[in-house]
Amino acid sequence: MPEMSLSDVVLKIDNELATITLNSPDTLNALSKGVLNGFYEALDHIEHGGHNIRCLII
Repeated sequence: MPEMSLSDVVLKIDNELATITLNSPDTLNALSKGVLNGFYEALDHIEHGGHNIRCLII
């Protein structure tokens, strides 16, 4: 189960399931630039990482 941890976002991939978790408790997971950048990086990794993802949980 690969896991990618960005500063404010955690991406976990398990077979065909990807989970993106917002991890910025100091700002109550507000959509700051850091959170959005991490979110976009996680989506990019899912799209171009060679995984066969069938389901994404945010």
